[in-house]
Amino acid sequence: MDDTNEPIRSTNASALYPLAVKAADAGDYARVSELFAAVELAALSPAEAACWQRLLTEAGDLAAAATLAAEHSSGPQEEPRSDVPLRAGALLHASGGDGGGDPDPKTLRAGALLPPAAPEEGEDDFLDFEPGPREAASAPAPPPLVDAMLRWFGGRGDVYARQWYDARRDQSGYWPVREPLTARVMELHLLGRITLGQYVLHPDSTVSFAALDFDPTPAALEQMRLAAGDDGALGCAPIADYVRRVLATAAQAGLPAVAEDSGGVGLHLWLFFAPRLLAPRARALLRELLARAGPQPPAVAVEIFPKQDALSGKGLGNLIKLPLGVHQATMRASQLLTAELQPLAAEEALASLRPCPPARIEALLLSRIIPFPTRTASEALSAAVAPAPPAPAGPTPRALAEALATIPAGREAERAADRVLSGCAVVRQLARQAHEERTLSADAARALLYTVGLIGRDNERIEAMFANAGVSGKELERVRAGLQGPMGCKKLRERFAALCHGCVCPAAPAAGYATPALFALVAPPKLARRAALVPAVEEAAVSAESTATDIEQRLARIEAALQRLQPAPTEEE
Repeated sequence: MDDTNEPIRSTNASALYPLAVKAADAGDYARVSELFAAVELAALSPAEAACWQRLLTEAGDLAAAATLAAEHSSGPQEEPRSDVPLRAGALLHASGGDGGGDPDPKTLRAGALLPPAAPEEGEDDFLDFEPGPREAASAPAPPPLVDAMLRWFGGRGDVYARQWYDARRDQSGYWPVREPLTARVMELHLLGRITLGQYVLHPDSTVSFAALDFDPTPAALEQMRLAAGDDGALGCAPIADYVRRVLATAAQAGLPAVAEDSGGVGLHLWLFFAPRLLAPRARALLRELLARAGPQPPAVAVEIFPKQDALSGKGLGNLIKLPLGVHQATMRASQLLTAELQPLAAEEALASLRPCPPARIEALLLSRIIPFPTRTASEALSAAVAPAPPAPAGPTPRALAEALATIPAGREAERAADRVLSGCAVVRQLARQAHEERTLSADAARALLYTVGLIGRDNERIEAMFANAGVSGKELERVRAGLQGPMGCKKLRERFAALCHGCVCPAAPAAGYATPALFALVAPPKLARRAALVPAVEEAAVSAESTATDIEQRLARIEAALQRLQPAPTEEE
């Protein structure tokens, strides 16, 4: 007979506790709370209170467990846990257990209220000892600090992410938690118990904050670690100088921004919006700040958050790690910084945060500039007169790849890359997209990689494009380590048909294929023949009469259409 749902007729803890245990075993945690509500708290012994507290915690009724703990936390009392192991041992002996296996937790819990077995005379009580000093628990985060973090960095509020780190594989990442971001969760983040990330995009394609993530390129990261160890991006002069410039640019535009040492290898720069701002406008705002801050150092890669203009499907979009927590990979604490990149106390930093004035945002977006790398007159002249590298002796893609790889780094590689950009409209538009929109699709990045990226073993043009667009340099390093054939004009036309207007492909060598990479090796390139844009004189004379007739017919049709559009005369007229 199931007696767990019988009406409660007793307030005796000893009688109600077995029923609560049985309800917990059945998964009926609501019944556990209901039975506890009938218990007289004042009649509970410390041992009984400890057992009920553990059972309530198992049932998820943390509020009742906290109430019970507060009720029995004052005044002299016996140690509440001292008799539980003895009762468990008595149960094991009674059931014939020899201690070789793990006791059944249900058995231990059901017998937790048995009277303790006193040690025999002359037998040492292994629990009879003086406990040493306990380490003080970390002080809770001040409620104003938690409230400020939720206000400025709460984001969506209905979901958040937790960071994980696998020390064996030296990998870190995040998993989504589809629960509300509560004050308790944020407090654990501030205490360093967990590390939170937040999804930037709201479901309505707006953002309450936007951020720039400044990281070193792979080569710069290695140099930074050799010079400064794992002290973070503050030890990387190019990143620090660039962030200072962007902060100064934002201040000049009247946009309050704050920098953060992420605790990893990079720096973050935050902007806040109230009311929320559409994601495309937030991205355009960050791109404009970067453009006005001046040229981006080659050693710095920048990512813009949000990375998307809108959510697609059921995805959550990209996330960014929240400040003032501990980076799980480096175990370094994040810090908010002053305009001079000096550490700032958390309370002071959060109190100084302000949203960007909408009028200032509008003014900056209306006065946008469109930057694109240009050459000086002397550089253009030197590039024009400089001899191009010799064309490959053989027509095979491998021979072409070898010829491209042998172009010396530095000025010659840059000139060769500029010839490709000048000769191919598709590659030029993709490079412009990397600099202006700071984003590249996978196909666009691959097209640049297998054209401009094959020039030399060290080519700053492709590195700057990838850094501006936030594309990883790992694939570039892999390509440079081998000899990859360049992408042909045919494939470019298939993938980027809309960009091919006005594109003139170089003539393919015998038994070879046309590719923009040929512009790097041949100067001036041999262009494929196209139909003449202006007809010859004889053709023009022959077609003059027919052209005049066509014009007359078009004018007649226009005149008839205008007549139909005129209103009909009325009787008064």
